[in-house]
Amino acid sequence: MRGPFVSTDLVPILDQVLANVVYIVIRSFFKYLVCNIQGALFSRNDYHEFFVFSLGFFAERFKSYKSEFTDVHKILISKQKRVGTEK
Repeated sequence: MRGPFVSTDLVPILDQVLANVVYIVIRSFFKYLVCNIQGALFSRNDYHEFFVFSLGFFAERFKSYKSEFTDVHKILISKQKRVGTEK
């Protein structure tokens, strides 16, 4: 048993889909900040740092609900570590 849901074959797929949605939200929000805000605080060169910081934020949010989103939290932390060492 996993949280309020019974573990099924869909759970790993849904965890990855949720993590991908987080990546898309971060990228879309950054594009909005850079392209649509006059006198933006960010430039395109700031994306990597913004992405790593935002991943940390979302990882902390999912950590609050770790019993329901354990794998999503693990995926985001893993991605944050990988991306953090790339630059």
